[in-house]
Amino acid sequence: MRIAAQLESLVRPHSHLRAMAHHISCAADCPSANLANHAWKDSADGRRRNESFPELYHRALDLWQRLAKALTTDDRQTFIALSGHLNYNGVPEG
Repeated sequence: MRIAAQLESLVRPHSHLRAMAHHISCAADCPSANLANHAWKDSADGRRRNESFPELYHRALDLWQRLAKALTTDDRQTFIALSGHLNYNGVPEG
């Protein structure tokens, strides 16, 4: 991997391979990770939430797999339901 990333850096300023291979990890001393599940305000809708960054990240990965399957199989109803009936800007559809 390291060799491939070095070769890639010959043709572009930053290695895409190195960036994609980055493993997400959160330490207890990282307040932004919210590992203690403190309440926070969601800037999208103003709701009070308490999920940690790892919880949200893993939920997003799971959701993405289901959304991608619905999108690639042209299953519009499932796609809309999984997206919470919100468009790209977070505004309700319809």
